[in-house]
Amino acid sequence: MTSAASELSQRLAQNVEAVCRTYLFNGHRAGGYWVVGDAENNPGSSLFVRLQGPDTGKGAAGKWTDAATGDHGDLLDLIGKNLHLNRLRDVLDEARSFLSVPRPIPEPGARTRTPSGAQGSTESARRLFAASERWAIRWPSDICAAGASPTWRDLTPCAFTRAASTDPSTAQRTCLSRR
Repeated sequence: MTSAASELSQRLAQNVEAVCRTYLFNGHRAGGYWVVGDAENNPGSSLFVRLQGPDTGKGAAGKWTDAATGDHGDLLDLIGKNLHLNRLRDVLDEARSFLSVPRPIPEPGARTRTPSGAQGSTESARRLFAASERWAIRWPSDICAAGASPTWRDLTPCAFTRAASTDPSTAQRTCLSRR
């Protein structure tokens, strides 16, 4: 486990009952445990979360076990299973959000992932143009060109299906959002 993950796990363990009340609200407190059906918050009494105990090691607060499946782990694992998060980064972001902890600022010189076609490049412009052509989003000026009279309702984006020609009279209007 990374140091950021272990630090977040310990902070979650210090607030274990609040974590359980938020993510496992169908459960209840039973002595030193929070009891619920499973990690997906279904009613029942199969999953046990330890509410008290040492900070680390065997019997630590925040450790859980599902007696029906044999699954076990810490509160980060529980949050990941509860919200169906597959990436550690997403689980850590959710834990930070719960704890109101900002995301750490990367150290200068640290390797960061840059997307292909950086912002402002011709590659990013090409992708944006291709997406706009795929969705063919048009605004009210095209409605008037298609021969329709614009109304307040027409101020929402509309998709146009055009024939092979670019003649506005062949446009067929399909509004994406109706109120």
